[in-house]
Amino acid sequence: RMYLGLEARDVTTGFRFWSSDLLAKVLGQKIQSNSYAFQEEMLFHAYRLNGTIVESPITFKDREVGASKLGFSDIKEFFSVLVNLRKQYGPLKK
Repeated sequence: RMYLGLEARDVTTGFRFWSSDLLAKVLGQKIQSNSYAFQEEMLFHAYRLNGTIVESPITFKDREVGASKLGFSDIKEFFSVLVNLRKQYGPLKK
């Protein structure tokens, strides 16, 4: 959130309302991510395109059994996408 200058409170999960026009514009961008990082990447492009984002918070119950689905490659891609977005576009201006 801070690294890219995003205003959203929750950049990794959450329920967002998208207008069809904004979604079409964002999907017209080159999306680099092949996994979970797509959420941050789409949010970044939405803000970059002057979109208005409305968040509806989601409260998750702590995991009682099982393990995270995220692997090392997902985490590596997440940070790689963030660094590439900032290199390409810089942080968003507020």
